[in-house]
Amino acid sequence: MPTAFLAFGVVFLAEFGDKTEIVTLALVARYGALPVLLGVSLATCLISAVSVIVGGFLHAAIPTRPTAIAAGLLFVALAVWTLSRDDTLLEDPEHSERSMGGAVAVTAATFLLTEFGDKTMLATITLAARGELLAVWLGATIGVIAADGIAIAVGQSLRNRVSPRLIRLGSGIAFGGVGVILLVEGLFR
Repeated sequence: MPTAFLAFGVVFLAEFGDKTEIVTLALVARYGALPVLLGVSLATCLISAVSVIVGGFLHAAIPTRPTAIAAGLLFVALAVWTLSRDDTLLEDPEHSERSMGGAVAVTAATFLLTEFGDKTMLATITLAARGELLAVWLGATIGVIAADGIAIAVGQSLRNRVSPRLIRLGSGIAFGGVGVILLVEGLFR
């Protein structure tokens, strides 16, 4: 089986049910499909490249525990920030157009934090150890974007049917939940 197809399949399947999908759903409900797709794509290209090129080094050099704790604290802070935001911003179409760059940046940063040290990153590192770095990068990148594209479609559907207040509450709970999971992983691993 060609390496790119193998990387795609492994990473695509590993991404389902992952915390990044939950985060992606929350981000789409808040910002809409296009900025989240762009942010996820940018972050995925970067994290896959890091995984392929220096992933083995990073995995050995950066302890998993402090990384998980730091990411957990950032997600808890993101939850607090989300829950304290004003719902009128979600209803203002001019605001969402003006903040497209901000939504892409928040999505990319959030996705990078969620994906760093995750099973898809580790799968990409493992596959890259076999060689064919470009093929692994391509397959892994497309695999993550395809899997999260499904989450984006679901999130966009919810966004059109759910009130902004409920979106804010759900997003805050999702971010807080991911933060707690990361903190528990970091503290008790």
